[in-house]
Amino acid sequence: AQEIHVVHNAADLAIFERTMNEKFEKPEEIKNIETDIIGFVGNLDELRVNYPLIKKIAEKHTDKTLLLVGPINNTEVYELGIDKIHDMAARFGIGERFNIGIMSEAKGINPNGDWKYGAVGERWQGGDTINVGIGQGYVSTTALQLAVMTSRMANGGKMVMPKIYFDEENNNLPQDMGISSENLNIVLKGMEDAYNHRRGTGFAHRLRNKDYKLGGKSGTTQVRGISAAERQSGVIDNKDKEWIARDHGLFVAYGPVENPKYAVSVLIEHGGGGSAAAPVARDILEFAIDQDTERTDNSPITGQSV
Repeated sequence: AQEIHVVHNAADLAIFERTMNEKFEKPEEIKNIETDIIGFVGNLDELRVNYPLIKKIAEKHTDKTLLLVGPINNTEVYELGIDKIHDMAARFGIGERFNIGIMSEAKGINPNGDWKYGAVGERWQGGDTINVGIGQGYVSTTALQLAVMTSRMANGGKMVMPKIYFDEENNNLPQDMGISSENLNIVLKGMEDAYNHRRGTGFAHRLRNKDYKLGGKSGTTQVRGISAAERQSGVIDNKDKEWIARDHGLFVAYGPVENPKYAVSVLIEHGGGGSAAAPVARDILEFAIDQDTERTDNSPITGQSV
């Protein structure tokens, strides 16, 4: 039990406001913006990849979306690097305080070489980039940041800002972030399939008997690291651990897919994985969207509210 590191003891802080104050490490949803939107598979500093390798991986995992993310061909070598990852993540709200009027809002960590040298005293390595590329390593976010990230993706790359109230006098249309619509559509299609394709991570919790669909992305945030010895002997499944030792479950979602109006980020502490959060995200979005059908004005939200 002494080896387990928990960000906060949930039993002692049951009423602690975690949406903006808590930083959750290794949120896998970051993969959405750090690979697909930038337009590259495998965030690598020095390691070279080629199209036949990517095709082989894609065929093995039957993920044809992987083949569409480029530009990569038989001869071109495309390198990304942490600076581009960092800059793109920042545009989607990672590592940002939104100053919505609640004290102690956490900033999280959107790491790069300068941050690591200042915080850890070490230079950035290629392996750090690979970890960050899948939302692990030094990355930490708040649930609010993930909701903003999802909103900015679903609305076509508009820089919406979160608010806790609707400010009618200061509700200018959000700025366009200049993100490739082609790349955004690839990401959104992947999120749609995550909920609605039979092999999607949220398929078991998809909407049924509705005339609209949701899109989403599952994730897991670890509460402690896994040692080399543990990997060798076999990692214990979350369901076999004590509750306090289980990973947190994450799910971000938006809807309706055809005309997105709402985005949500759900974290179930020690839920074990995204499957714990997916049905909650579905129920929240279903309620919000169904409420709209009862209103006479069913126009999309175009202001800065998330």
